[in-house]
Amino acid sequence: MRDEEGGDADLELDAADLVAQAGTHPSVEGGQRLVEQKNHELAIRAISQVPGATLAIVGDGPLRPELERVAAELDAPVIFTGVRRDARALMGAAGAPMPMYLSFIEPASTFNLSYTVSALGSAIIGGMSHWAGPIVGALLLSTLQQIVTVTVSGEVNVLIIGVLLVLFVVLAPDGILGLFKRWLTPSSK
Repeated sequence: MRDEEGGDADLELDAADLVAQAGTHPSVEGGQRLVEQKNHELAIRAISQVPGATLAIVGDGPLRPELERVAAELDAPVIFTGVRRDARALMGAAGAPMPMYLSFIEPASTFNLSYTVSALGSAIIGGMSHWAGPIVGALLLSTLQQIVTVTVSGEVNVLIIGVLLVLFVVLAPDGILGLFKRWLTPSSK
C-alpha cells in the first residue's frame, strides 16, 4: 500500500502485538504479496479446520480485502499484519543458523529437500497440537537419523523419514504427543 506521498504506508504490527494476537497456539506464517496465483484463500480455509492454530499473513496486495472477508466469514484465526519493513531481516534471522550447522553454504546444501522433509517430519511425527510436539519429533528423528547414518548409510535417512511419515499419518495422525495423550486419557468404554 502507498500513502499520499508514494511511500510505503506504515502497516506494521510489532512482535508483541503478533504474539498477543496469536496467543500460545500453533501458528503458520507466510510473507508474500497477496495475489491470486498464490491461493491464500486455500490456506485460510485450511487453517479454519485446524483447532487452535493461527495463520499470520505478512504482506499486502490487491486480494487483501477479499481474503479478510473470507477469513471473517469462516471465523478463521488469521492475522493480516500488512507490510513489515523488517520481514527480510526476520527471514534472514530464521536462516542464520544454517552456516553454523553446515560449516558453509552452497546452493546444493541450502536448497536440499532433506532439510524440508526433516522439518516437516519432525512436526508430523512429534505432533502439531502443542509446541513441544515438533521438539519431541526433532529429537526422535535426528537421533534415529544419526544412528542410521553411523550403522547403515546416510542415504537411507530420507527413506526412513518417508516410512515414518506414512506410518504416523495413517496410524497416529496426532503424532507422538497425541498417542501419549490418548494413552493417559482413560477410555469411556
